[in-house]
Amino acid sequence: MNALTQQDITTLAGSDIESNTLAPLRLFSAWEVTTFILPMSIGHFRRVLREMPNLPQGIAQTDAVNAARWFTLNEVETLRAYFKTQGRKPPTLRPHTAPVVGLVQPYGQAGKTTGVLHLATAAALSGLRVLVIDTDPEGAVTRALAAPSDGTAHSALGVLPLIARSYGGHLLRANQLRLDQGETPQPMEDMISRALGLAARDVIRHSRYVNIDLIAAPRSLALADMQLGDWQGRARTWQPWRALHDVIKRDRLAQTYDIVFCDTGPGVGPLMLAIAASCDVLVMPVALHTPDAERITAAGLRTLADGLSDIQTRENRTARAMGQAGLKLSWRGVHLLASGDCAQTKRATAQIRARFGGAVLPDAMPEIDWVRAGTVAQFYDLAPRDVPRATYTALRAEMDACWRGLLAQLV
Repeated sequence: MNALTQQDITTLAGSDIESNTLAPLRLFSAWEVTTFILPMSIGHFRRVLREMPNLPQGIAQTDAVNAARWFTLNEVETLRAYFKTQGRKPPTLRPHTAPVVGLVQPYGQAGKTTGVLHLATAAALSGLRVLVIDTDPEGAVTRALAAPSDGTAHSALGVLPLIARSYGGHLLRANQLRLDQGETPQPMEDMISRALGLAARDVIRHSRYVNIDLIAAPRSLALADMQLGDWQGRARTWQPWRALHDVIKRDRLAQTYDIVFCDTGPGVGPLMLAIAASCDVLVMPVALHTPDAERITAAGLRTLADGLSDIQTRENRTARAMGQAGLKLSWRGVHLLASGDCAQTKRATAQIRARFGGAVLPDAMPEIDWVRAGTVAQFYDLAPRDVPRATYTALRAEMDACWRGLLAQLV
């Protein structure tokens, strides 16, 4: 098949991803590596490096306080691979079943982007291979994670072309059935024909973090709801709600990655519902600092449930008319992720947990002043030497515990 044209890319919601202007990823000190990433005594770590000169030795830097060695994240991963053979293994999810975790909240400013960045980076730093799919037209996750564009047209593509591929495949099968019955097939646009030749690897790009790959979100993804509505109007039996699931299966992404995170936009439009229906686990952020957080959370859950219930009802009506099996949406888990500053977290989390019980993940995500001020995009971009060590240690422990709380649910 022919390659996608620039006009096709624009039509399929691409070509306008903002370039990344973030500073290069920070270095990681030997203290951070041995305290949080590869827990071991600093003395043992230094002894291994002396005895194994072929291992990364880091960059020696001396400041007013102490002398330390600093490592790039690539070097940290090389060290992880070595220590893994010594029995220090990363957390393990079931092989070849990468769970798809979608962060959803119909109302904006709830902390979805912050949650995706935190959970994905924490997972990567723990040694998991991570794919992040940004489906929010605002593209905040894309701007925070994306490495500079490689200059190719495909680097500007988002998730919509893969959904177009699903639609095109359905149309091909439906047209073959029409031909077999002596009927006239429906026309297929050239851009849909070309999308059939795409694979997930064509739209995946590397991120700033080793172990995290990204399907970026162009701003024109805001047109996706209209496009999905048009495609479904033409093909009543096509299920966009299974498109992402089919992509993960067909392109063997569960063999390539250990976990997939999806960021979604506000509202309950067709794209958001299609992503939510394809996920294995749903996580709804709860911003504890928001007035009436409990009420807003309940309203968000009801809105999401109503949207998904409408999908199921509509699809089952169509299935019955065609004598086919109905659609049953299900998830491995639906969780609430509380976030807020330390002063209010415990009290507010207790209130949320009293209302929603075990759905609330055990450890809240603390609000980070440096993120709120725009100094860094997320906590893990914050270098320990820029913060008092006691402050950093306490925050890092809380952030890591937040990720481990979700991981415990996944395993």
